[in-house]
Amino acid sequence: MLELGIFAKTFAKPFPELLDTILSYDLHLVHFNMSCLGLAPMPDEIGLELCKSVHAEFAQRKLTMIGLSGTYNMIHPHKDIRQQGLARLAVSAKAARPMGTTLLSLCTGTRDPANQWQHHPDNAGEKAWRDLCQEMEKALELAETYDLTLAIEPEQGNVVSSAQKAEKLIREMASSRLKVIIDLANLLPEGETKNQEIILEDALERLAPYLCMAHAKEQRNNALGEGKLDFPYYLKSLKAVGFSGPVIMHGLKESQVEKSLNYLRAFL
Repeated sequence: MLELGIFAKTFAKPFPELLDTILSYDLHLVHFNMSCLGLAPMPDEIGLELCKSVHAEFAQRKLTMIGLSGTYNMIHPHKDIRQQGLARLAVSAKAARPMGTTLLSLCTGTRDPANQWQHHPDNAGEKAWRDLCQEMEKALELAETYDLTLAIEPEQGNVVSSAQKAEKLIREMASSRLKVIIDLANLLPEGETKNQEIILEDALERLAPYLCMAHAKEQRNNALGEGKLDFPYYLKSLKAVGFSGPVIMHGLKESQVEKSLNYLRAFL
C-alpha cells in the first residue's frame, strides 16, 4: 500500500518542533534536509552527536526518515565546485545511517553555473554525460562505503531530463545502489500537461524495477489537486506496476498541506 510522507522543509519551524507539526497531520515518513537544523543543505561537517540527537527525536515520535537530501550540481561547469560538492556528499553519506536513513537523494546537475535545477543547452552534450558518469561512480563508491542507496530523479532542467536518460544511466552504472525517484510534474515540460498519461506510462515501463520513491508535486506551486496533473491516474499507475513505496509531497506551502493530504488520501 502506498504511504504518504512529506519534505521536512515544507514547515518553517525550528527542529524538533517541525517533527511535531508533521506528526499532527498523521504523517510518519519524512524526507529530511539539513537546513531544517539551521545548517547549510550540504554542510561541510555533521557531528556524530547531532546525528544521534536527530535520530532520537525521530524515534521518540515513531517517525521514519525516508531519505536525506544530498543534492549538489554533479556536472557543474567548474571542476573545483564539483569536487566541493562531492566532499560534502561524503559528509552527508557518513551521517545518513547514524541519523536513521539509508537513502540519499541526488541532483544529476546542469551546466548552468548558478542554479543546479536550471536547464542549459550543454546538458545534452556528450561531455556533460561523461562528467555525470564519472561523478556518479564516485558517489556510488561512497554508497558502498556507507551501505546506502542513491536516488536520482528525472527533471527537465537536469542532464537526466527524462525516463529514458535515467534508464541509460542506471544501465551504465550497473549498480544495485542506484535507484529512481519519480515525479509526474518533473517528467513534463514546464507548464505543459498534455500527453501526461503517455509520458507516465513510458516512464513506468522503463523505471518500475528501479523505483524507491514517488514525489507528489503540482506545477506552479498549487496545492495538490488544484492544477492539471492527473494524480488519480498517477497513483493508480504506480500501484499497477507493483510500487508500494513512499509517496512524498513537496513544493507546498504549509497552508496547502491539509488540503493536499485530504485530496491524495481519497485515492490511496
